[in-house]
Formats: sequence, C-alpha cells, structure tokens
Amino acid sequence: MTSLLPRLNAWLHSPDKGQELPVLHRLALVYFVLPLIVWLVGWFEWWVGVPAAVLLTAGFWNALSGSWRTPLRPAVFALLIVAAGWVLLTPAGGVLGPREHDVSDWFKHRALLSELGANAWPVRPTNPIDAYLPADETDADQPLLRYYLGWYMVPGLAASWFGLEALYWAVPLWQGCGAALIVLMFASVCRGWRETAAAVAILVCFSGMDVGRNFLLEGVDWLDWSTAFRSDGGWPVFGPSRGQMEWPRFDDAWVYLQYHSNTVGLMYNPQHFVAAALGALLVVQMSDRPRFLAVSGVVLATVVFWSPFVALGLLPLLAVPLCQHGPRPFLRWQNLLLTPPVGLLLVAYLTSGAGEVPNGFLWDLYGAGTVAKLLPVFYLTEFGVLVVLLAALGKEPSAEERARPAPRRKPPSAGKRRTVAPHKTMPSRAPRRRGKRRTTTSPSWAARGLAFARREPFLAASVATLFLVPFYSLGLYNDLVVNASRPAMVVLGYGCLLGIIAHGRSPVRGEWRGRLALSGLVGVLAVGAFTPLVEIAAAVSSIGVPSVLRYERGPWSIFADLAQSIKYQYAARDVPPPLRVLLRDTPEAARVVPEKGAHIIADQFDVYLDGKRLIYAKTPCSQQDLEPIFMLNVVPLHEHDLSDASRRTGQRFDNLNFVFFLQGWQRGETCVTHRQLPDYAIDRIVVGQGVVGQRPIWLREYRFDPRQISDG
Repeated sequence: MTSLLPRLNAWLHSPDKGQELPVLHRLALVYFVLPLIVWLVGWFEWWVGVPAAVLLTAGFWNALSGSWRTPLRPAVFALLIVAAGWVLLTPAGGVLGPREHDVSDWFKHRALLSELGANAWPVRPTNPIDAYLPADETDADQPLLRYYLGWYMVPGLAASWFGLEALYWAVPLWQGCGAALIVLMFASVCRGWRETAAAVAILVCFSGMDVGRNFLLEGVDWLDWSTAFRSDGGWPVFGPSRGQMEWPRFDDAWVYLQYHSNTVGLMYNPQHFVAAALGALLVVQMSDRPRFLAVSGVVLATVVFWSPFVALGLLPLLAVPLCQHGPRPFLRWQNLLLTPPVGLLLVAYLTSGAGEVPNGFLWDLYGAGTVAKLLPVFYLTEFGVLVVLLAALGKEPSAEERARPAPRRKPPSAGKRRTVAPHKTMPSRAPRRRGKRRTTTSPSWAARGLAFARREPFLAASVATLFLVPFYSLGLYNDLVVNASRPAMVVLGYGCLLGIIAHGRSPVRGEWRGRLALSGLVGVLAVGAFTPLVEIAAAVSSIGVPSVLRYERGPWSIFADLAQSIKYQYAARDVPPPLRVLLRDTPEAARVVPEKGAHIIADQFDVYLDGKRLIYAKTPCSQQDLEPIFMLNVVPLHEHDLSDASRRTGQRFDNLNFVFFLQGWQRGETCVTHRQLPDYAIDRIVVGQGVVGQRPIWLREYRFDPRQISDG
C-alpha cells in the first residue's frame, strides 16, 4: 500500500517540469476560460462563484506559467491586419450589416447580447406578453436565460457595466481577439511569406466543394446565373444566398446537411466557429505537451459552455493523444477534480427546462432513398476528394529514402552445399530461370487506411467524424451536423496546409505523382473557395449601405420575438431546485413589469396598440382561430410614404398580412401575436382575419387621431 502512494501522487501531480506552452496557446486557454469565470462569478452566489473561479484559475496556473516574452516577427503584424480585415467583413465588425437573408443569425446574437447588457444577472428576461395573459399563465418566477453563452459573456459584461452602447466596440474587439488567435495559430508552422500567404488563403477560403455538389445533384441550372452576378452601375451585386450555396437540394426539397466554411462560420455563427477552431488547433498542436493534457478535460468542459456540439466534435481529436500516450498524462488533479463539477453544472444549466428538440435519424427525416443517393455525393465533395489527394501527396519518398541503396542479399554459404552419394542420382528437373522478378501483391484498402491512420491520426479522426456525424439530425436546422463537424473541418484545412508546406520543402518535389496530387489539391481548394468568396464579395458590395446591426432594447424585447419562435432553446421556466439554490436572486428593482397597451379593437381578437406594435390576444382560443391569415392594411397619412410595391399595383395602402406561427405565442387557452407597424405617420389601419377567395371572418378599422400621428 505504501508503495502505491508515491505512484498515485506522481500521477495526480501536475507535470511542472514539462515543456511550457507557447504564448499563443496560453492566450487561447485564457480566451476559453475567461467567459466561464465571468459567468460563475456573475450568476451564482458568492460562496459558489468565487471559490469556483479561484479553483479554475489555480487549475490553469501551471499551463499558463512561463515566459510571456516572444519575438515579434514582421509576419505577426501582417497576420494581425489580416485578422482585423476578416472581422470587419463580418457583422460583428460594426461596419457591414448582415445580408438581408441572413439576419436571423444576428437577430439572435443581438437579442442575447442586449439581454445580458440590459438585465441584472442572472438574466431573467422580461416577457412583454405577460400583460396580455391571464394571471395564472404568466411567468411569475421569471424564466432563466438558458443558452451556451461562452462567446457572449465578455461583451455582455462590458454592456452591463457601460451600457448597451459598449457593444459597438466590445463585440468587434472580442471577436477580433479570437480571430487573431486563430490566424496566428494556424500560420504558426509557416516559414517565409509564401507559406504564410498559403496559410491565410486556406484558412479564410477553406470550404467543401458546394458548387460541385450542386452541379452533381441538380445540374447546371441549380442557380439562375443570369441574375446571380449583376451590376447596377456601382458595386456588383451577388445574388446567391448562403442557403442556395450550402444547403443541398434533392428532389426539389431542401436537406439540412452541410459543413460550413470557415468564413461563413465567423460571419454568422462565431459562438461555434471560434470555439471549434481554437479547440481543434490546441489539441492538434499541443497533443505532446503534458501541461496541456493535464487540463484538456477542463478545456473540453469549458468548450461545452461555448458550444456543446463543438465539444462533441472535439472528442475524437482528444482520443488521438489518449491512444498515443495512454491515460497517464490525463490523470492529473486538474482533470480529475475540476472537470466533473464544471461539466455537471453546465449540463444542469443547459438542459434545465429544455423542451422537445427536433431530432431523428437522417433517413427517417428525408427517406432512405434520398439519403442513399445524397450521402455519397456529399461525402465525395465535402471531404472525400481532399483526403484522397492528401494521402497521395504524403506517399512521396523523402530524399534520404531515395538516396538509400537497396539492401543486398547474402550469398549462400559454401559449406552448406548439398552433396549426393555416388550410388544415388539426382532426379532430373527443368532448369531454373534466373532473373525472374518476384510479383508482389498490392496492399488492400483496409491496410492502406490503417497506414494512413497511423501516419496522420488527427486527419483519420476527422474523417471518421465527418463520415459518422450526418447520420443523426438534432435541432431545427440540424445544428448537430453543422457544428459538430467544425473541428474536423478545421483539422482538414490544417492538414492541407501541412501537406502543401511539406511538399514545398521536399527536395524531391519534382516527382510527377507528387506534382499531380498537389495540382489536384489546389484545384479542389479553389473550387471550394467559391462559397466563402461569394460571401466576402457580398459583404464588400454592401459598403455604403446603412448597417442593420443595432444593439437596442425597446419596450418589446427582441428576445421575446426570438424565444417565441424557438421556445425550447433560450428560456428555462422549470429550473431544477439544486441549480436554483446556487443562482443569485434577481433584485426586485431590476424586474420590469410590462404594461398593457391601449385597447383599440374588440372582435374575434382583442387588438392593443403598444407604441408602434399591434398586439393580438384571445382567450380562449383554438387551432381554428389561428389557421386563417391575419389581415393588416396600413394607410399612410402621406401618400409618398407608400412602399414601391403598393405604388406599382395602384394600392393606397401597404399590405402587411401575416400568419400566426411566425410570430405567435400560445400558452394554455390564450393566444398572443404581434405585428410591427411602419415608422411613417399612419392615417388608419384595417385588421382582421380571412381565407383566400372567401369573405373575411372578421374585419375592423381603426383611425389614428392627430396626437398619435404626431407622436409617430
């Protein structure tokens, strides 16, 4: 027993004498863990948050220790400029707004950031519809904001301290730090400007061959090329949307199955992409450092706070050093003591009050025939061709192998010749042919795959992930496939960079097989770059257009619009009692009680005027009340305020008809929906419900008085 204690102490003790981590990777660890520390201190009672933050800091202390001085090369400044430009092309940069068809992603980001900045922590967002619900159906205890908030916490903290206006500089600064770390870590293996330029090009433009997949599935006419790229006398206009480029269509139906490009991820889903890129590069580049392996479990738990799907995609990558080095480097006190409580706390928070998330096997959602026809094309265009070319590029022999002489066979020993007795004669046999070559059988595909996995274990783990993850769909738009594949796609792009660099440094790079594989690899990367380049060109073409990115919080929270569209994802009404005890109590002064707007119409639905928003409420209501289309015609006070569409059709009103399920909220026997009115001065509105081709079910008119018109 006594002999086991020193051994156990050696296993649990942090490897202080191990090689220190590079400065970039230590900064990446700080970038990962800082939002979690802010969340623990800001949302939980002091006796929970403060000790947890101290323990996390102590756990990462050994991994962060070392000299922080590093020589600054000219390439570093160039890469920082590239990172800044990359961020400015995204909506987070504050210069360009998101494209019209992609505002939904940033609608969510703006809503969450606004709630973090405008509410006391822990955030219990006010639901403005409570004023229109019966007293027994309101959120009396105020639901808890529930989302993976790793990317949002630090900008939200700045907005909480300095006001919502701070988001205009905090968001680009925070995302700029993440992009700078990704660019510098990705290009850390490069020597010289040519390799650095190749790293930047691959990182920014890496994507699957979406164009090739669309051609194979739908032919040349998958896009209306006559209107796809046009010019209106100024900047060129790029018509293809992100959905048209990335989501495949099969049998005239959209299939939610896609591996996003790096640029698209940074533009629209930074909370997933930044965590995936930094996590994948940390694991690949630091897999032989004991100091990182000692905290790798804590890092994985921290990534859960950024994106649970990305954490799932990092597991196959972490399995590589586990198989290479065994469990001993992972059995440190940081992993064993910190990972379980942090992981359990995050799981309890992220799953509290969660409703039914859409899920199922891919063949159950789209049919086995569609999946059987789509998946081979999807695999081939997204990663299959790249992997084959990388394997061919890595088979070229080195200079030492080429110069090494072939082994010579030993001549048979003279003393071991066979002698024949005089009374015996040797049987006659055909003369032996000399110089005949021995035929060798080529290795099987299984042997080749095993050799590739041994030579490139991280690429093999990434290929396995990309192959298996599409089988199951989770989330409204298949968030599991899109985000769990991000670490593997980053590793695949990093493998392309390493393959190109190794071929460029090889003295025998003139071998025709290697040159052919390199040409094919560059060609595939160029075809895949079409998708991110279209997004970049579309962002550049919107220069001069007023940005639609606004951080503001009116009387009707944009979070309420978000939460009622996807009820299960953003607000937890049933928080588990153990988690509720650990959370801070929201001050009563911070709880805003919504007020009911002016009641202007009473009919099948009661209609209220809340500023520039109409609220429709009915109790009791049934599904039959929600199926007919809601009619809303707005007559402006001044005819020049009419929309262009109304002028072309000769109408004197703007038609704003809508349906319930897009902006409706149903709870119990009460149904509430709303509609934003135009900003111009309004003369009158006509509201009601009707069925196409039939008389309206109900129809009422309301005329604004001059005071309401002057108030706007």
